[in-house]
Amino acid sequence: MTQFNLKSLTQKWQSIGDRDDRNHFYDEQIFPVLLNDLIPREQQKHPEPYTHLILPVGLSPEPLIISILILRPQKVHFLYTKDSEQYLDRIFKDTNLQFSQVSKDLINDTNVPEIYQKVKDIYEKWGKPERVAVDITGGKKSMVGGCALAGSLIGARLFYIDSNSKFNSELKKPEPGSERLMILDNPYDVFGDLKLEQAKELFTQTDYVGAHRLLEDLEQKTSTPQLYQARSLLCQSYSAWDDWNINKAVEFMSKTIEVIKRYAYSDQNTPLNNWITHLQRQLYILEKLKEALDSIGNINSEIRVLADYQLYLPMMGTLRAGATRQEKRGKLDVAALLWYRLIELLSQQRLSCYGLVTSAPDYSSMNYDSGSILIEYQEVIKGISENLDLPKKSIPLLEGYALLIALKDPLTKNQKLKEIMGKVEVRNHGIFAHGFKPISQEKYDKFKGLAEKIVIDFRNIDKNDQDIWDNCHFITNV
Repeated sequence: MTQFNLKSLTQKWQSIGDRDDRNHFYDEQIFPVLLNDLIPREQQKHPEPYTHLILPVGLSPEPLIISILILRPQKVHFLYTKDSEQYLDRIFKDTNLQFSQVSKDLINDTNVPEIYQKVKDIYEKWGKPERVAVDITGGKKSMVGGCALAGSLIGARLFYIDSNSKFNSELKKPEPGSERLMILDNPYDVFGDLKLEQAKELFTQTDYVGAHRLLEDLEQKTSTPQLYQARSLLCQSYSAWDDWNINKAVEFMSKTIEVIKRYAYSDQNTPLNNWITHLQRQLYILEKLKEALDSIGNINSEIRVLADYQLYLPMMGTLRAGATRQEKRGKLDVAALLWYRLIELLSQQRLSCYGLVTSAPDYSSMNYDSGSILIEYQEVIKGISENLDLPKKSIPLLEGYALLIALKDPLTKNQKLKEIMGKVEVRNHGIFAHGFKPISQEKYDKFKGLAEKIVIDFRNIDKNDQDIWDNCHFITNV
């Protein structure tokens, strides 16, 4: 009977030509009948009342009345404007709200930060209740947006009155009886794709700290944390690896792999699952790098590390990959420092093959005649250094390569000491070494070219586990 009455009343309402008469007919005849049908039906979908409800008030009071009657809150807070204040009495009357149940704030409907703050304030004043709802049907878009985001942040359930697209734009009301109380998706779920794309772009630019901040925010505020958790952890691992904080890098990489595996049991398309083999390999490299750094403390341990490719290759690969990332960031002086250290480490490893430790050289331990070594060394170093004696306290980079040339080591087969010295000086004159000006792109490129050439020669000599070099490079997208 109600549906029949509502249908016939709707037809009569739509036929009324005068706007004021039409609105009066709707308020007095249609709306009471609509409520008698709609409220019991919608309450069945929401059997447990919400204790607290926040509503922005627009210029149509009916949707708010419907929402209040369905959700049956004990406390209601209205955010109203000067234009919408006139509808508050109508809402109180039709919902039978008591004065003690109601609080309200006059707001500027274009001031989103104010709206956000008002929602947060009333939530805290209420004592942060668990069953709190926000209805965003009423108000301008700025009010709706502010309430939606604030409601999401306080953990409120978001509702709106939907009319199944049966809205009569001419009469400016939905078709009576088509109204439904709908639950809105978490706005961070709705807008999460945009924020994820921003995080991906930062990740591609090797800004792992910035990407982590966005991903962590999404993880905490959306209903699908599994989409962001592994990505966030990987950013933390890469950031720590970038800073040579290897303990943290190992910790976060382990957690990254653990999370990927956990979610992959139910969904093979879980983020980063296609990279799982590469990340497991990187975890192995990090663990070996940690072992190497933890081991170095005296001459014997240094010899052991430089004799074990599983320990020295992760250091070399990390330096090389780090240099390329710093170059991508435009930090050429920092990249040059890493290339310099790599060139130095390559010579240290080769010198260790002859029993020489660069931090405390002992030439008597070599299986070579010290006299003939000195003659060969002097032939190489003359004209480059005034000191023609073999280095005693330590072996600097240039002298190390002079020694390798004297020993006819294959690493220096294609190298000339003057060329090495000329290009290494670029780093020495950089702002982070002994100079006062940043390295130019041209000089950097020449220095990098030298480093890459030496790396290629080293890899042709040392063919152990070549994958380590490549796996030290970070994946480029999440």
